[in-house]
Amino acid sequence: NSRGLQQSICSLSSSPTETVFGICVIRSEGAEPGDDPQDVMIVLEGVEVMGELGSVAFAVAMLLGLVYSLNLSYPPELRYTFEVLQKILMELDAHKLSNKVQVLKTLFLVEKCCQYNSYTMYLEHVPERTADR
Repeated sequence: NSRGLQQSICSLSSSPTETVFGICVIRSEGAEPGDDPQDVMIVLEGVEVMGELGSVAFAVAMLLGLVYSLNLSYPPELRYTFEVLQKILMELDAHKLSNKVQVLKTLFLVEKCCQYNSYTMYLEHVPERTADR
């Protein structure tokens, strides 16, 4: 039963009919984690509004587009998740960040800067190879 499969994959705690906002990934029985999904769909207020999207990345972009075009509010428990997706990853309205998301962005940039500096310091100490070796 594909509905039973759908219910077990869309959410660990609820069925798609109880899902307010969601991306459901349907995988064939026995599929490996890296295998392409059988279906990727968007569920809003328990109703599948878009299906056969092909990838989770495309579904996320479409979900953000639906939220914008239908003037929906993010579910309160996912507010910061969607703010990060919208404002940091997709760079939409990126100049208006909540305090929590601004802190996350700053920490992310500091981490990337430190990784970059560690990498460049490593490269400065690695001897160059010569062609005659």
